[in-house]
Amino acid sequence: MDPCRLPMQTAAMANSLYHSLQGQYFVGYADNMFFEKDKNAWAALVNPNNSGINLFVNVWTVSDLYEPPIRLQFWINSTLPGDPIESRLVAPSNTALYPLPTPRVRLLQASNVIGFPAGGIKGFVRRTVPGETVAEEEDGKFIVPL
Repeated sequence: MDPCRLPMQTAAMANSLYHSLQGQYFVGYADNMFFEKDKNAWAALVNPNNSGINLFVNVWTVSDLYEPPIRLQFWINSTLPGDPIESRLVAPSNTALYPLPTPRVRLLQASNVIGFPAGGIKGFVRRTVPGETVAEEEDGKFIVPL
């Protein structure tokens, strides 16, 4: 999209729409995560040092199919245990752009790991109800710099 034709952001325009129009809003998920007793699983948005952007979190969702309930922790700038793989299930939310923008932030995931995140900040903890989805709108409250 021609930058001269981008709309000006106004108070009435949702932040997510504004960034989507610019090709700066992405959606994605970490699929098929699992863990056994006394082990953990995690998914992480990682802003690489050379990304040139600030990552902001707008919405996150966790679908829980486990019995018993699980505990979700939201960490910022921590070191994560295990050997992650990169999720390829990430796409720009605005598919009208050509060429499609490529995310500079990485979505990593690890299953069945021993240990917890180290360092950083534990932002909050949530408990799940088996068979239900937990979703939170953060509206850009969490910003991870380049």
